[in-house]
Amino acid sequence: MATTTKEMDFRARALLCDTVSVADGKLYVHGGGWDQLAPPNGYPMVVGRIGLALLVEIPYGRTNSNHTLTVELRDEDGVAQPLHPGPGPDDPPVSEVSAGFNIGRPPYLVPGATQAIPLALQFDGLTIQQPGSYYFLISIDGQEVERATFRAGGFVPPQ
Repeated sequence: MATTTKEMDFRARALLCDTVSVADGKLYVHGGGWDQLAPPNGYPMVVGRIGLALLVEIPYGRTNSNHTLTVELRDEDGVAQPLHPGPGPDDPPVSEVSAGFNIGRPPYLVPGATQAIPLALQFDGLTIQQPGSYYFLISIDGQEVERATFRAGGFVPPQ
């Protein structure tokens, strides 16, 4: 039986949250499922932490080889926004975060099956310059596999 291109494609699901971690092969999400931010004091707005929970599906035919996962933050015009991958205030911003991976194939995995790999990313001190739509672009080996979109709303004055 021939392998189709679709069977060789990576897939991913992303969830925006306040914070996320991985333990024992599972995602532990706190404050998950949001898609809007409202600045308490106008713009630019500094967000203490944004968590990105990812569940990446590795196709059978893509195991046992090197791959690169890349995450970028873009505005509604597709312009890359700076990311702060570290918790330190002096950590310089970067345009993207990437990591290499190589997932083995367990002996019980049948041809055509996928493996789900949970990943947790945190972005601290992210600065949103103005209202609008933003998205985290998730790519594997240069191919987009998912977007996690949120909207930064207009200024809401304190009551």
